[in-house]
Amino acid sequence: MPVTLDIAPLRSLVAVAACGGFHKAAGALHLTQAAVSRHVQRLEDGLGAELVVREGRSIRFTPAGERMLAHAHTILEAHDAAVDEFRTRTGTFTIGAMDHAADLLLPGLVDEVRAALPHRTVHVRLGRSARSCPTGCPPRTACRYRRASSSASGSRTTSVPVTPAPCAG
Repeated sequence: MPVTLDIAPLRSLVAVAACGGFHKAAGALHLTQAAVSRHVQRLEDGLGAELVVREGRSIRFTPAGERMLAHAHTILEAHDAAVDEFRTRTGTFTIGAMDHAADLLLPGLVDEVRAALPHRTVHVRLGRSARSCPTGCPPRTACRYRRASSSASGSRTTSVPVTPAPCAG
């Protein structure tokens, strides 16, 4: 039976290397640590080789793991380039900000977004941080929508496809 290398496990392998461990990689990929471990285990099982040695809280890539990591980078770069070539680059990009941050942060941010996404219309929504979310939960609660919104707009999150979001320290 031929071995198939799926994209998600390859991203997990790259994130484990970039972050130096499974826990931080899971945070960067917005997955559970168990999911990242399963991804790497699936690669190891499919390839018939140990890729990562877990040594307590630290990890070490085996020689086979180092070789696979190089292939993973190449595969993900080719995958992401193909997807980017066919991705529609039109539509609306909405930036949400609190009123007090608008004057200082938005002009530069809007310019950068327009330069990066020239075929998209940029909309800005201003509001107050205590406003309840669209799902109807009360203000100042940690609902799933608010977590997704804040992580998507936070400075510690990136959407570079090959490299995971920065590892939380």
